[in-house]
Amino acid sequence: RPRRRQTRHCLHHEGQRERVAKIAGRRSICVDVQVEIDTGMRRLGVPEDEALALLRNGASIFLTGQPGSGKTHTVNRYVRELQRQSIDYAYTASTGIAATHGCGVTIHAWSGIGVRDAMTRRDLDMLSTNRRLASRIEKTKVLIIDEISMLPARALSLVDAVCRHI
Repeated sequence: RPRRRQTRHCLHHEGQRERVAKIAGRRSICVDVQVEIDTGMRRLGVPEDEALALLRNGASIFLTGQPGSGKTHTVNRYVRELQRQSIDYAYTASTGIAATHGCGVTIHAWSGIGVRDAMTRRDLDMLSTNRRLASRIEKTKVLIIDEISMLPARALSLVDAVCRHI
């Protein structure tokens, strides 16, 4: 069975890191599962278990690292814990292929933004009348975005606008 090369949970663009941190409404932490955690001030060594502990405490984190460094393993462990505790989560990704790796959907489908480049107030009002969409967003306690580095900052802004409106 061929081994798939995975680049999951990586964030390469500083602007996106800051944007997600602002949307999360709290200080976010960038975790390089292989060796380091970027707290914005200095880099510290962090094993997988410590990254998992940060997730358990509700920190908004970015997992980064080379393929095979344990990013997927860490997220899968966290997802299993969420399932055991019956915590509603959404596994999303910037692409459909990546979303299927975690039995999820694209962030575009989850949030209802689709292929839009912009949202008017009317668009937001229409989305908020969609009961399935509103229910999905309201019940989600943990949002996982796989391959976030592939997500344009504008799309992340639209997701933020929809979530805040609903």
